[in-house]
Amino acid sequence: MVTRGQRFMLGGQQWKVVYVGVGRAHCVSTSTRLVTVKDKHGNQRTFTATSKNYIDISPDSPLELLKETL
Repeated sequence: MVTRGQRFMLGGQQWKVVYVGVGRAHCVSTSTRLVTVKDKHGNQRTFTATSKNYIDISPDSPLELLKETL
């Protein structure tokens, strides 16, 4: 059974269970990446960005069977 606050790896991304309902468990990605952008003057700015991905999985998903578990 999936529980709120549980963290796991899936598809190379880190996920956190935000809430668990009767029909689904809502998970958000906690993965980050380094992003570099240039402005119109050629100046570079680098920052860390958090992914905005989410998934809904079955609340009965056996996350303990994933070999990538944190």
